[in-house]
Amino acid sequence: MHLMFSNRHVAHQYLIYENQGFLNGVADIAGTAAMAIYRLPFWHYTTPLIAKRGQERTAMRWLLLRSFQMNNKHLGNGKYNKK
Repeated sequence: MHLMFSNRHVAHQYLIYENQGFLNGVADIAGTAAMAIYRLPFWHYTTPLIAKRGQERTAMRWLLLRSFQMNNKHLGNGKYNKK
């Protein structure tokens, strides 16, 4: 899980992610606040942060990252696998 925060001086920064086997998904992650939750492996990269004109020294983005281990015993139908 990622919590992302940008200040008002950021023009844009994009997350490029895998979609149907290709790195062709795009999301602007430069909003004031955003959250991303995904299951690994998740192939992605971020483009460089671009500041608004004249705000290059003050444009900032913060990222808080937390990883969790998923319980693979849970089935998609809402019931647990009994072995």
